[in-house]
Amino acid sequence: MAALTTVVLAGCAATGAVAERQAEQKQDVAAERVATDGGGAAPFRDGQSVLAEDREEGRPSEEESGLDGESAVRAVVEEFGRRLKSVSLSAPDEVVARSLPEQYGDLVSPELLERWQHNPSGAPGRVVSSPWPDHIEIQSVTLRADGAYEVEGWIVEMTSVELVKGGYAAKRPVTLVVARTDEGWRITDFALGEYTA
Repeated sequence: MAALTTVVLAGCAATGAVAERQAEQKQDVAAERVATDGGGAAPFRDGQSVLAEDREEGRPSEEESGLDGESAVRAVVEEFGRRLKSVSLSAPDEVVARSLPEQYGDLVSPELLERWQHNPSGAPGRVVSSPWPDHIEIQSVTLRADGAYEVEGWIVEMTSVELVKGGYAAKRPVTLVVARTDEGWRITDFALGEYTA
């Protein structure tokens, strides 16, 4: 009887471990869908979103999986905000021009990227070592008549002090336009406001 109990308990433990692994895999898939092309949040690989790969491989589209444009837009803007600190605007113009497609190429339209490459001083990024742009705090997302979304928010800048004590060093208003393109959801326009007190 003890041997049977041991076998049953081992089977239950194995079943639980399998279920736990499946739940973790689902969480991993959901976490991967965070920068997007079509409605949810999918990471980008080699300039193409994983959602685009999903469609090619017969996986559900954004409509089938219940993801919407606003969620996609938010994910693109949030990922863009996280990458701002990776573009050093104090580097020589040719270095900035090379780093722009590396950091922003899968999040912005080719036209906007080209505009920034021709005028790196107008590109968003890290101006000095501290404070640095940490993220974009989204205030509103509005669907426009042309199907694009206008996003109003703040670029939140931090120093090591705020990392320890909380808060922020500075904020700048930002307006972004995000539209669905052949490549997926991309930032097509970007306007930066003046610092606020």
